[in-house]
Amino acid sequence: MIVANAGDCRAVLEKRGSAYPLSAEPELQETLLTEDMSFLIMGCDGLWDVMSSQCAVTMGRKELMLHNDPE
Repeated sequence: MIVANAGDCRAVLEKRGSAYPLSAEPELQETLLTEDMSFLIMGCDGLWDVMSSQCAVTMGRKELMLHNDPE
């Protein structure tokens, strides 16, 4: 996966329940996706101003488990 600098947007990758922030400084970052990575959260400053990366990942995992789809 390649992440590009998108101004006030940030991406966080989930891996085994932990948050791994992706940075595109200065322009691009390339990340190899593996089977133990479940989802990606992309959000603007509005999300990250009120929630930490780990909190967003924890909430995402809980919602997936509620719907019986932890993968």
